[in-house]
Amino acid sequence: LPNTPKQLHIYRALDLTPPKFAHIPLILGPDRTKLSKRHGAVSVLEYRRKGILPEAMVNFLARLGWSHGDQEIFTREELIAYFDLPAVGKSAAVFDEQKLLWLNREWMRRIPLPKLAELVREFLVLEGVASPEEIAAIPEGRFLRAVELLRDRSRTLVELAQSARFLFPREISVPEDAKDLLKPELSEAFLKVAEAVETLAEPSPEEFERAVREALERLGLPLKNVALPIRVVVSGSRVGPGLFEVLAMAGPKLVAQRLRNAAMELGKKG
Repeated sequence: LPNTPKQLHIYRALDLTPPKFAHIPLILGPDRTKLSKRHGAVSVLEYRRKGILPEAMVNFLARLGWSHGDQEIFTREELIAYFDLPAVGKSAAVFDEQKLLWLNREWMRRIPLPKLAELVREFLVLEGVASPEEIAAIPEGRFLRAVELLRDRSRTLVELAQSARFLFPREISVPEDAKDLLKPELSEAFLKVAEAVETLAEPSPEEFERAVREALERLGLPLKNVALPIRVVVSGSRVGPGLFEVLAMAGPKLVAQRLRNAAMELGKKG
């Protein structure tokens, strides 16, 4: 704002008609001081690298100091149609990264699934989760289903790519807070489930459920005693989509391999 009079003098000195000036409020960091590098990423490209969608970033920046009723999510067409200067506020706006992450999650749910899947493929490689060859080896339908299920729990493309790590034939680490779930007495159950699922002709969630339940019934074990340990061994996480959706995403061979590896490790402890 202090530079505007100087700019007007330059226009007049050059005998040019000055444009109409309008100013948006100052943008502050979360601590309500002037936004600066110490508040984190300052480059749009850096936010791109963090997995923020362009749609979410444009939406977020447009809402800093401007509003249109209670609406939070805007397409670019809506922003062009609705934006007007009287709706720009006078008080400073706060650059709230948590709000940006929320918007990004919403936009990840809204963009077409094939487009999101292409972006996830890019970030899988960038994050070192999988190679292009490993990604191409997953059937298209299974990959799209995985992206569809995993996006609801992810705020960024980086988080989504990391949550898809279990889809690929690489080592999966068991989180520290889940290691106590893996007891030596589960070894036999893991082996029986591995045997039951590895030859599934139709690796759907329903077929996985049938195979797992039948294997556990023969051992006299209820599913609730084994479900969480199986999830942890296969996906490396205690949380996520439904167990049988997780197994279907990973596929019969990978599920069987991880269960057998876990059974072997548990056998050593026993």
